Amino acid sequence: MTPIKEWSLFTCKPEIFKHRYNCVIDMKEKEIYRVNAFKDPINHFIFSKWQHFFAILLIFFSLQIIVSFISGTLIKIDESLIPESEAAHLKEGIEFIPTLKYVPFFSTYLVSIGLFFLLRRYFLSIPQSFLILFENKIFREEKGGTRENVSITYNKSLQEFENVINAKTMYVLAFLLYFSVILFFVIALEPTPKLDIVLWSDFNFFPLNWSVIILTAPLMWFVVGIFIWKMYCVVSFMRKLAHDYEFDLNPYNPDGFCMYYCNYHFFSVPHERVSRYCKE
Repeated sequence: MTPIKEWSLFTCKPEIFKHRYNCVIDMKEKEIYRVNAFKDPINHFIFSKWQHFFAILLIFFSLQIIVSFISGTLIKIDESLIPESEAAHLKEGIEFIPTLKYVPFFSTYLVSIGLFFLLRRYFLSIPQSFLILFENKIFREEKGGTRENVSITYNKSLQEFENVINAKTMYVLAFLLYFSVILFFVIALEPTPKLDIVLWSDFNFFPLNWSVIILTAPLMWFVVGIFIWKMYCVVSFMRKLAHDYEFDLNPYNPDGFCMYYCNYHFFSVPHERVSRYCKE
């Protein structure tokens, strides 16, 4: 191989060069810290593999189906299941809605699955997103600093971000939503004479079904609380980057990140700064 070809191999494909000539190449590449948004043990178990999440949903779904079948409210609600003392107070022509005819029962699981895949994909893309931002030199320099140490401070910021997004604080919000849902179900209880319809999960007639709802629904909102916290952390971190670093944004860059950040800055920082970021 000629020296020219060797130099071309060294500059374009250093890994092949290193393997062929068994030498160590110091390319002085700056390694960017890869943020793990699901580092917490509970988060890691639920979100690291979609099979885990589906297994939990399947347990919830099966439990509700089994309990509905035992209560006789799965396919059709027989009026004979209503105690005579309670049936006397029901309005004439009242409608009975069993489990399999209750649309929100299925839509809840479908929405949960859709949101799970959407949000999981988003949070798993975070490490690559921040890496691309750095590789494309979106961060020109830290305010008050130099370009040379931007990788050090950037990595430090990413590590701090990972600690915050996985902080135990997220469980405060999650449990707040958990108990709020329970409180909502308790407050929403209606006495028998005011009922227009009888649902499969009505506490007055099917307390076992209602108990299963109280068990599963708050847990789903518990997961929602975790996602809300993580989204808040992402937005807060982006805002922090906007104030800590000088940006060099190119609207025509094919990576697609500039327009994303320009739109973000438009809503999060004063308008005069947006024009400076996006004027090129």
